[in-house]
Order: sequence, then structure tokens, then C-alpha cells
Amino acid sequence: MLALFQELANSKGFYVDDTHAKILEQLKANKKATKKKDKKSCYTTGVLGVNEKYDIYLFITDTQTAGGSFDGVWGFRDPDLPTPFFMCDGLAANIPKE
Repeated sequence: MLALFQELANSKGFYVDDTHAKILEQLKANKKATKKKDKKSCYTTGVLGVNEKYDIYLFITDTQTAGGSFDGVWGFRDPDLPTPFFMCDGLAANIPKE
């Protein structure tokens, strides 16, 4: 699994977007939560890593929007590689912090 993240992170460019998802475990936790801040939404983030000979598609389902999910991928990137292109819609939550 880590090899897939590293291969994806070293792509020459990325297309990223997310959509809402339902995770039964999180729905149960939200029902039990007494404070609004303890309730979390779920998202599936699609990441397309573009390479010369192949593309990598990865779908991540968690409680983070696209930007937060992509931060986990970015940590595997070789720092010696050139800056990749990054495409997403204009929603601020899609832009990684890193």
C-alpha cells in the first residue's frame, strides 16, 4: 500500500476532487455525539496521478476534504522531483496545506 502512495506522490501532476460519502461507523458516531463539533462529515477523494506511461487512480474515503486527504499523499513525494501541476475546483478545502 505504501508503494502505491509513493508511486502516486511522485507523479508529474494531479487532478483532485471529493464528494460526500456515507460511512456507517461515522453515522453511528454522529448520532451519539452530544456536541456539533464532535460530528464529522465523510468524503471520498479521487486523486488522478498523471505519468508518462501510465496514470494512477486512488480513492480515499475518510473524514477529510480533498485537500486534507491529499496532504497524506504529498508526504510520500521525493523532494528532489520538480514541482508537479495540481488541478482542482476553486473550493478552498480542495487545496492541500502542504
